[in-house]
Amino acid sequence: MKRRSLVMLAVGCTVFAARSASAQIAEPAPGLGGSDTRGLALGINLLGSSDPLGGLNHVPGLGLGVTAAYGVSNHVSVFARGDVAYQTANIEAGARYSFRGPEARLRPYVEGAITRTGIRFEGARLSGTGLTAGAGVQYFVRRNLALDVGLVHSEGRFTNGVLDGHGFSTTRLNVGFRWHP
Repeated sequence: MKRRSLVMLAVGCTVFAARSASAQIAEPAPGLGGSDTRGLALGINLLGSSDPLGGLNHVPGLGLGVTAAYGVSNHVSVFARGDVAYQTANIEAGARYSFRGPEARLRPYVEGAITRTGIRFEGARLSGTGLTAGAGVQYFVRRNLALDVGLVHSEGRFTNGVLDGHGFSTTRLNVGFRWHP
């Protein structure tokens, strides 16, 4: 039930952001010049994370994440991301596809990644590998600065620790900024 609430909140926030900005995306504001996702990008975000153990006395929580990305084109970028929430850490390497062109201020995206997850559970440390899929939207407040709101979901298996072979699943709502120097 908590995961469903988190997903519904994320979808609502993304739809609200898209509708609020829709009147402003037809043409860039003077001096803005649209959006540019090519080259280096650095991001920082706050996140809300669901319980990866599915109710086994693990507490979901708030956290912080950082991202380094490189846009090989205005639509495709590769990234490395790390985040930490209550007793849970994730490191990811993946790719993002951004829709719309560089003239748009509002740029929806989809992404996929390989994820390494670590969890502290009842005094033990667990880790495993999984896959992550996500979607979101970037709203460019300036040509090189975007508000980034996204939802990612990871599924995998623990390969180290007392729950070896047990699956994990986590959903994270990320809200932050991405800077394209």
